[in-house]
Amino acid sequence: MPTQPRRRSFWILALLLTFGVGFLAGSTADELAFAKDTSDPYSKLETFAQVLSQVERSYVEEVNQEDLINGAIKGMIQSLDPHSSFLTPSELKELRDRTAGQFVGVGIEVGVRDGAITVIAPLPGGSAEAAGVQTGDIIVSVNGASARSWTLQDAIKAIRGEEGTSVDLEFQRKGEAETLHLLLERKVVQVVSVESELLEPGYGMIAVKSFVRNVGQDVRTQYDTLVEANGGEALKGLILDLRNNPGGLLAEGVDLANIFLESGLIVSTEGRSGLELARHEAQGRSSYIDVPLVVLVNGGSASASEIVAGALQDHHRAVIVGARTFGKGSVQNIYDLEDGSGLKLTIARYFTPAHRSIQGQGITPDIEAADVELPKPAAEPDRTREADLPHALENHTTQAKPEAERKEITNLPTRTALDQLKAFRILSGKEL
Repeated sequence: MPTQPRRRSFWILALLLTFGVGFLAGSTADELAFAKDTSDPYSKLETFAQVLSQVERSYVEEVNQEDLINGAIKGMIQSLDPHSSFLTPSELKELRDRTAGQFVGVGIEVGVRDGAITVIAPLPGGSAEAAGVQTGDIIVSVNGASARSWTLQDAIKAIRGEEGTSVDLEFQRKGEAETLHLLLERKVVQVVSVESELLEPGYGMIAVKSFVRNVGQDVRTQYDTLVEANGGEALKGLILDLRNNPGGLLAEGVDLANIFLESGLIVSTEGRSGLELARHEAQGRSSYIDVPLVVLVNGGSASASEIVAGALQDHHRAVIVGARTFGKGSVQNIYDLEDGSGLKLTIARYFTPAHRSIQGQGITPDIEAADVELPKPAAEPDRTREADLPHALENHTTQAKPEAERKEITNLPTRTALDQLKAFRILSGKEL
């Protein structure tokens, strides 16, 4: 039996015991006696060292001490909540690449819902989106291994891999008896975070796909692009599309909400025992965009998306259209550790301006609209109108309004949002 692992275990035990005793320096004899009680958490460090030593000495196969210790740390963090995790150096790098807008993978954002690994949203440009993966799909297995008892980090580790390789994913889709097997290629996914489109004169839509860096600035740029496409005239209404946006950086969500709120609270965060950790207020910047606004959400809208939707809803700044959002109302912080690894730890819950917690509940839209496509309208039949009748009286005072150029919109939430903006303009007396 090699002696090196046993030596390492001895030194780990010594360090752990020293670490525990260090917290007791200056204690009285009674306090020291109490510290030896098994209820003291530091007494468990000795148990941990004993288990580690026994595994290294007696396990049927050779073990890697670093893997054992990392596994112990992962197990400790995984006992907390689905979004806290211990990250190896490579996992930490991938997380930072993702928030920077580029990573290698199949292009899905996953979370834990009702104990199952669930697709929050397929990402544009990924192989999952191209294969038809949908929000709400449950991952049943990865490369034949059942994922039913996995943690979120287990799933992420199994799905990720080298660029150009493939992974076999099995999905269970709501309402379907048979599971769906898809062989998906891992490739570089370049997240296009913001896109815009002028739906028809005066009305535009900005879609925010994820909250990576510089999203707020990108939205401002896209808004200016829409105004330019509208002949330089201010928009009559704007649709902000947050559907299938899994979230991202809290600061970017705050920055986006700040564009459309002139003043007031955007979001607050509360830690243990309800202690308020932070308040983010609208700054009333000169770049504030005062335009009638509708926000689209669905079950794939999570985290920072819910912060934005909740703030705009509570301030009555926008009408929220779509379906109830995912319900991730917690804040994670990333801590860099000395060996290059990282700790992603849930440190707070966030609350909307009306102090609503989104955790597990999500944002309920003001107007529900299923994310379905409408059939294309049939051509309007030719009808005889008053002006077509023989000897019809002429209208000498009013000319018919020319029909505006418009794109055919068959997506129900988008159509509903556009109709809401037009109705607001009519009722406000600006479109008579």
